Amino acid sequence: MQQARTDAKTASWNALSADHQAKVQAVVDGFNNGTLDIPTASRQIDAVLTPAESAAVLAQSQKLRDAMKAAFAANGRGQGGPGQAGAGQGGPGRGGMGAGRTQDAGRFLLSLAADRDKWRAAMQAMRGAGGPP
Repeated sequence: MQQARTDAKTASWNALSADHQAKVQAVVDGFNNGTLDIPTASRQIDAVLTPAESAAVLAQSQKLRDAMKAAFAANGRGQGGPGQAGAGQGGPGRGGMGAGRTQDAGRFLLSLAADRDKWRAAMQAMRGAGGPP
């Protein structure tokens, strides 16, 4: 699973121009140092990307989701089946893996490039505050 994530990060990053890599990294740094929240940072990253860059990043996002689904299915925890979180991957009524939320390239890039601990903490804070997962 980690290899699929690493591959998605590398391919997504390589799809960006050098200038856009620097701009996205600046936004990620803002998130990591606590000056930007997930929605704001995601919007700023989306504003930097060209349509072609966004499409390439979203293709990597789909590829990673497909790899995750395959891994869960191989472990008997596929979508809709019993798993660690109960029915489905995200627990009852959730549908798993960001169901109900449109995937965007900015959020996906942020999730890959941000400090993992800061990302997790921000996600937990958003869930606790009733914000989008």
